[in-house]
Amino acid sequence: ETFAVFLLALTAWGLAAGSIPPRRAAGAGASAGLLALVRPSLILLGPLMAFVWAWGRSRGGCSPRTALAAFLAGWALFPALWIARNAATPGVGPALTTKLGPDLYEGIGRTADGGPVTERIDWGSLGSWESEGTRNRGILGLACSEALSSPVRTLSLVPVKLRRFWNPFPNRPEWRRPAVCAGTAVAPLLWLPPALLWLRRGGGWRAGLLLAPAVYLTALHCVFIASIRFRLPAEPFLAIAAACFFGAR
Repeated sequence: ETFAVFLLALTAWGLAAGSIPPRRAAGAGASAGLLALVRPSLILLGPLMAFVWAWGRSRGGCSPRTALAAFLAGWALFPALWIARNAATPGVGPALTTKLGPDLYEGIGRTADGGPVTERIDWGSLGSWESEGTRNRGILGLACSEALSSPVRTLSLVPVKLRRFWNPFPNRPEWRRPAVCAGTAVAPLLWLPPALLWLRRGGGWRAGLLLAPAVYLTALHCVFIASIRFRLPAEPFLAIAAACFFGAR
């Protein structure tokens, strides 16, 4: 998490300017691409932040297309190299990660309840696979099939995951000691409300840039399993956005 937040901060810093030369944009994109190797689930977060920046600049009368293209080129580099490496590895195939299938099954498969359930899944009963890559693709197909066959059950998990993700306190009762609860409650109760107020009161693309990690992670974990630990990469940016709100008053 520490390294992921560092790379995410580099990406945001690279975009935190009204006018960005292509070299800086490409560097920010490279940080976002390396982030995808540290936490593959964050692969689309960098482009989301770049498009928020580009949208804000275009509304200001600027043309950010060159910087945006440089960002996307830098972002694609590391994932492309890793996918190519996996494609050349026997039994893996062209994939960024072979955990996608199992992780998605845990989130929307028939045993899903919104939280971690991997210990309750009989992975061997899902099929026999020739390789790591075929296992990933096979379980990915099973996850989608089971979710589509029970859409009401799948959609009913969304509010459960939202509650688990933004719970001010640990989801497991045995972890709800006062000192722990005091720490976990800071982001959703003290930082998130003023961050949203800053966006509403004219924070513009800068507010959108800082809130993008929270929006992205919330949407992501409405599909995959949800826990308060998964919001950690967004919390430093919520703190900055909250500080900007109070500083602008």
